[in-house]
Amino acid sequence: MWKKVLLYLLILCPVLTNCSQEQQPPSFACISNFEEYAYFPANWDLEMEEVPLPESWEQVVALPGTETPLTLTSVEISRTFDSVSEIWVHRYEGMPYPIDNSPRTYFIYQPKTDTLETISTKVKDEQIWVSDLFVMSDGSVWGQNIWSMDIDVSYTTDSIPALSKYNEETKEFELVPDAVKIPVQRNLNQSVHNTLVLLDDHDIFWVFIDKQGLYKYDPANSIDTMVAEFPNNEAYRMALAKDGTIYVQLGLTGLGLQKGEIVQYFPETEEIQNIEVPEDTWPSSPVSLVVDSKGRLWTGSIGWREPDGTWHLLHPDKEDYFENIGNSYLWVPPRLILESSRYYWFGQSSTPWHTGLAWYDPSTGEGCWFTTVDAKMIEDANQVLWLVNDGYLYKYRLSQ
Repeated sequence: MWKKVLLYLLILCPVLTNCSQEQQPPSFACISNFEEYAYFPANWDLEMEEVPLPESWEQVVALPGTETPLTLTSVEISRTFDSVSEIWVHRYEGMPYPIDNSPRTYFIYQPKTDTLETISTKVKDEQIWVSDLFVMSDGSVWGQNIWSMDIDVSYTTDSIPALSKYNEETKEFELVPDAVKIPVQRNLNQSVHNTLVLLDDHDIFWVFIDKQGLYKYDPANSIDTMVAEFPNNEAYRMALAKDGTIYVQLGLTGLGLQKGEIVQYFPETEEIQNIEVPEDTWPSSPVSLVVDSKGRLWTGSIGWREPDGTWHLLHPDKEDYFENIGNSYLWVPPRLILESSRYYWFGQSSTPWHTGLAWYDPSTGEGCWFTTVDAKMIEDANQVLWLVNDGYLYKYRLSQ
């Protein structure tokens, strides 16, 4: 009998221990609670002292090269290819779009071997670069193409494929000729084309092209099809839900959510529906558009929309929010940057007030603003968070 009990405990205790560790909130010292971080404060003119990352964030590796005040470096993707895990980091100077061939680089870090490799974001034999990255189900890496603002004097083509693919052997990005084509504008003020790209769980790309509409691109069959048009064919953000539907933000209205500002596209029926907005004024237009694993649509730290259409406002006192926000036109709410295996992570960098990172647990309403460092964050397959700060790659184990 005792042998059976002992065997049961030996099997069950590690499971219970792991569950207990996973359920514990991150053990960070808090600058303040989430509500104070998420909404414009009454003491808006009080600048914060810098608060570094907690010591539990492990400094992993120094990234090569020298950073300037214009250098932007951030983690992009985590992938496993040929049983090897990788973290990809993007670095570029100045604006998101290339100017004067400014250097643009990817660092590829392999945790198992603690090695770092550097590759160019430039597409092979083209004056085109890769920006946002996407990982297919087979582990291959694809990228959204961008080009210099002076491309109208260096290119004679009328259109450029929206995507490139990483060649594992040559370690270069190569143009995908049959991908959806983006028009090249000859007007210098319009040479940077507004294109949005999503990749779904079935390895299908959804590409919105400004002034045209939404396209579906199937790489396996080399087929691209225009599937939807929106009012004025302008879009600012897109978000993909687990059920395959796509949310599209059509306008930037500033304060509040406006009727018709967000629509939902249903691929199976090709139907477009307006998202009903709250009757009361919503405190802010979306600063980000993210659909979480439960189907909730987040517009930033203001709140979210449930799958049944009800809106949930996080701020306890909306009138107080409006009274304070009138003090500054510079402030925007923090954006949702990651839904990890349990917690939601927000970032804010637009103002000297309340800049930094915070975590939030919607199931409990608990949250914590824990650093003034603002950085993009990703989670790998081992429940490890990664970010870049001050020229170093950092990691944090969620189970610790």
